[in-house]
Amino acid sequence: MPTTKPAILIVHGAYQLPSTWTPFISTLRTAGFQTSCPRLPTCGNTRSSQATLADDVTAIRTAATELVSTGHKIIILAHSYGGVVASEAISPDLYASNLKNNGGGVVHLIYLSAWLVLKGQSVNSILEKYGFQSCVDVGFNSDNQAFVKNASDSFYNDIEPRSQAEELAEATVTHNWSAVGGKIEGAPWMNLPSTYVHCEQDQAILLDLQKSMVKDAMEAREIGGLETELLNSGHCPFLTALHHSQWPRAVLRSLEFSIEDFWQYRLGTSAVRVVLCLNEHCNETILPWHAVRDEDLATLWDLTNANICNVNDLLSVKKEIAKGSAESLIPILYATLRSAQAAADQVMKTVRFIITEFDLVASRLLQRFGSDDPTVVKALREFVEGCRYYCSGNLSWR
Repeated sequence: MPTTKPAILIVHGAYQLPSTWTPFISTLRTAGFQTSCPRLPTCGNTRSSQATLADDVTAIRTAATELVSTGHKIIILAHSYGGVVASEAISPDLYASNLKNNGGGVVHLIYLSAWLVLKGQSVNSILEKYGFQSCVDVGFNSDNQAFVKNASDSFYNDIEPRSQAEELAEATVTHNWSAVGGKIEGAPWMNLPSTYVHCEQDQAILLDLQKSMVKDAMEAREIGGLETELLNSGHCPFLTALHHSQWPRAVLRSLEFSIEDFWQYRLGTSAVRVVLCLNEHCNETILPWHAVRDEDLATLWDLTNANICNVNDLLSVKKEIAKGSAESLIPILYATLRSAQAAADQVMKTVRFIITEFDLVASRLLQRFGSDDPTVVKALREFVEGCRYYCSGNLSWR
């Protein structure tokens, strides 16, 4: 069975190690997310590294497979060069939609100022098309290991104090340059819910190039659109936005719950059951104990609760969006369906189903108690009508 919260699988970029992500990983873990960040073999100071893009892909596939095997839904967070690796590593056998995964698997991709490469192409293909839109000054060792000469200005330009930026720059590592030129055949962002996080102050992958890659992906994507977020940040917002957590909330808030998780939470937050107790008081009737304990009556309470929650979340969606809330059916469904209209249609479909089911259960209940004392039958009818009124207010039941 899948666990409640998704696991976050981070695919770090070139010239960095997982340790760069340690403070941010701690923040995610504190928030209840299982988080991992495997080291990419092409990144490190070992001379001379023979690791290739294929080795990086294997490292991520191994980590993802392990999470799938333990029932985790997975959000992939790919940064910079990590976008190339993630696109090649995350294939359909790792999707949560794959029935063999029993509910576990990848549910969302987040490209954080990352290389977003079309199927059959490489980073070099992007550079040939759009030019080298980057302020990174790359140097090479004698064995073709690349290193960054100006990391403090290109990777960490928005880090303050500047002494911290220099320390981070000193911690950068070499990268096997040949991995960047590898062509990829994977494009999971074409059919999985995906978000691209633009970094406005990025000097490693300039904003215009980020937008060009997203535009190309939008044109190639087969289903829906590619969601985007814009951060006023340099290349590494996981460092600069850490303490106020602005971007983790913006990107992850609508992905924390599955629909099943949401309903367990939502049906317990409404005051419907309390309000329904007023039915008897307002109608000046008392339901006998054997009727209160009837299974069908309990079902009517549950259906009323579910229907009110559906209708309320649909009618209040503008208010919820205005206050930045995602604890509502429409945003939760949108995270899966990638369409506000499809989410609203799904809610209406559920409402219609509940109405039909409610009428069937109510009819069965009234028939079973039809031979009882007329005052009991009257009380049950008033209770049923009260439930309908709570659902519809001044609207029509059907």
